[in-house]
Amino acid sequence: APLSHFQERLWVMQRLDPGNTASNLSALWKAPQGVAPERVHAAAQAVLARHEVLHGRFVDADAGPELLPGPPVAVASVDLGTLAPEAQAARVRADRERTLATPFDLAGEAPVRCTVYRLGDAAAAVLLCAHHIAVDAWSIALLRREMADACRGEPVAELAQWQYADFAAWQRSAGQESARADELAWWCGRLAGAPPLSVFPPDRAIGQVTSATLDFAWDGELTAAVRALCREEGATLYMALLAACAAVLRLHTGQLDVVLGSPMGMRERSEFEAVIGPFVNLRVLRLAL
Repeated sequence: APLSHFQERLWVMQRLDPGNTASNLSALWKAPQGVAPERVHAAAQAVLARHEVLHGRFVDADAGPELLPGPPVAVASVDLGTLAPEAQAARVRADRERTLATPFDLAGEAPVRCTVYRLGDAAAAVLLCAHHIAVDAWSIALLRREMADACRGEPVAELAQWQYADFAAWQRSAGQESARADELAWWCGRLAGAPPLSVFPPDRAIGQVTSATLDFAWDGELTAAVRALCREEGATLYMALLAACAAVLRLHTGQLDVVLGSPMGMRERSEFEAVIGPFVNLRVLRLAL
């Protein structure tokens, strides 16, 4: 099957830098209370086998990258039942950090790793690590729900009529590519002459940082004030935060032309809601200040 545009971008990035782990995602959750670890393991194995993209191989072909079917994902099992709760948590945390820091060989292995930890006779945890080429945050939430249903013996949601490969084929169909040509022309005009990067003055340089997360919190008063501003201006909260972010960059760089990237969901059609795969892309936003 062909890759979607988002998948092809990640595939190219991985080929250029095979050791990069920036696209590794992970999730850790406790299995439903009272369910035997063996049952959790079987549920994880069954759920991961349902979705083609999770056990595919992304290989180079004559016409470009393709998705080939691979064997079912092998779910590992680790017994931590003899350890104290603090030691269990430390081991799982260490495993999570290690697997996140381990690059995927997209052509030679499945784009997902899964481990079920026995924490007791009727207690287990599931650690999932996957490459962004196969999942997004929505997909991880779907997998968690499916595994929980399977653990409890409840019917797992009916498999979507489409698999992600069907979406990729639809996205690359002649009609979609024709519509995309018009969109591409619009974006080329919109981004023509945009600055390639934001240049920070020496006294405010952030160094050679390629990826960082900055966490911050608001108090209730500030939140209420921002929401009131949005109502006055007829804007969404997202628009206000985007403007604020651009203003901060303007302050630190001195630039009046700022380019930001923002992840956007692409599950506009109801058929995609239950499909596992990366229905997301990076939208380039050019803001004139």
